[in-house]
Amino acid sequence: MQVPSPEAVTTVADLAYELRLLKLHAGDPSVRDLSRRAARAGAVLPHSTAQDALGGKRGLPRLETVLALVRALDVGDAGPWRDAWVRAGQHHRGLTRRGPAATASVAPATPVRQGTRIAVVNAARGAALVETLPLGEVVTQLAEMSDEAAARRLEIALPARTAEALAEMDDRRAADILAAMRTDLAAAAVAVMRPSAAARLFAGMDASTRSEITRLLTTDQVAAIRAES
Repeated sequence: MQVPSPEAVTTVADLAYELRLLKLHAGDPSVRDLSRRAARAGAVLPHSTAQDALGGKRGLPRLETVLALVRALDVGDAGPWRDAWVRAGQHHRGLTRRGPAATASVAPATPVRQGTRIAVVNAARGAALVETLPLGEVVTQLAEMSDEAAARRLEIALPARTAEALAEMDDRRAADILAAMRTDLAAAAVAVMRPSAAARLFAGMDASTRSEITRLLTTDQVAAIRAES
């Protein structure tokens, strides 16, 4: 699994993905568990606030939120994460000053031709591309990658986007990628997938892997998938 790298952060999206990667490396605790851990460390971290920071969809989180998150995830030295927040804030404020019309003119950190290739960037950046590129392009690029490489990107992307991408791929290939994902993260994607799509992927998966994933789903979710089989 890709190692968290706060030094690689330049944008709010980068910050969110590196925080999510840090969470995965810490055993992927729930946001409610993170709130409890932060409280034990003397910090305040509402679970909804933690979810927003990890999702990166509501702009730049407060510094206190980022520090509470890294403290809850047992990071000894929060300095690199503080610096990452500063860089993300500088980038965010630059976009805000330019306004929405100028956002597209801001150059990415890597050249466009290179930066839009999911396979040639690390897993965290690749997950960011999975979420931001058009779905058709994401599906095409994932299909060109090995099962393991595609799985590493999809593990870090938001479950809803992972579910969308897998549902649009060739069923057999999508089943192989899903099987290559960490079981709990595969189950998170299946849980938000259309039952009909999940049933198609399960049909192309060996019984053992399918059983491991379904054990992590609710009874209602399993019933809905079986009803589509």
